Amino acid sequence: MAGKDAVKRFNSQLAGQERNPRYVALALLRESTTSRIYRCVHQYVQLEVAIKEYLVNEEATIKGQPECAPPDLRHTAKFEHCADLYDSITLRVCNDTPYFIDPERRPLASSCRSRNEQIRTAARAEARVLMSITHPHLIRALDYFEIGQRAYVVTEFLRGMDLAQWLSEVERSFCQLPDTNIVIDLGYALLDVLQNLHSQEVTHCDVKPANVILDRSKRRPVLLDLGNAITESSKPASASAGYAPPELYRLAPENPIGPWSDLYMLSALLYRMVTAQFRPPLVATDRWQAIQAGHGDPLLPARIAARPGFTPELLLAIDSGLELDWIKRPQSVEEYTALLAR
Repeated sequence: MAGKDAVKRFNSQLAGQERNPRYVALALLRESTTSRIYRCVHQYVQLEVAIKEYLVNEEATIKGQPECAPPDLRHTAKFEHCADLYDSITLRVCNDTPYFIDPERRPLASSCRSRNEQIRTAARAEARVLMSITHPHLIRALDYFEIGQRAYVVTEFLRGMDLAQWLSEVERSFCQLPDTNIVIDLGYALLDVLQNLHSQEVTHCDVKPANVILDRSKRRPVLLDLGNAITESSKPASASAGYAPPELYRLAPENPIGPWSDLYMLSALLYRMVTAQFRPPLVATDRWQAIQAGHGDPLLPARIAARPGFTPELLLAIDSGLELDWIKRPQSVEEYTALLAR
């Protein structure tokens, strides 16, 4: 959906619920297949905020509508590789509408109403965690509300670019390359917030450059988006290619998801920052399949792929965190930090 159209629809939806809506959208900041984030203003106090709108299949709320699986997956589907960990079914996206297919790629009759409930559960869980934890490197939630089937999480608005945008600029210009101090400082900041989350039995499950904002005003990295997190009431619904560990793809269903999963993703982020190609590591599924086929791990270790100047301790931590076998990785933030401090 175009930015102006999305903003217009958002404001129209809020205006339909309140005569004088508290929030008015000014611009669409980012969009994915599962959510949109808007820059908004609270009209009563003139406070700029960001509002994340969780997207649902609205047809599923209309009585008598058919199930939402497309008629022919081979010709109509626009796939986004995701891993649905609610069961053995894989979540895909067709024309921006989530639906389920089984491992044999047959359309299932899974109700979109059920998926909408899962989306709302994830939204409530994200708001609950963000409202209960205060940390300088974690986005702060201010409000939560629902309109019909849609859920909205209101957070502070941060001015700055995300780490993915910054890395893209660095890659184009080859100036201000991140050195050991920059990478380690960023790593420690994210480790600190992950330790806080893990102490609350929350696993983020989506640590990647696009989910780290470099806040201009306070010169700090801030971790965003707990929509994919594991909490008591929600489970991860997607796997970010190049950053997600094997357990998020259900390559070995017996492998658990936990703090070591976040440490794999953090290591993948740091790997991108230290390597000469500025690329994330290979997708875990590709690494897994190569090893299963007897070809060995195709991923070059950070100690080989990194640019000159990084400390051996940092490169060791990255390589340890990127182990495909979860039991071989550091099991906690404390263990990872100990590798950095050797």
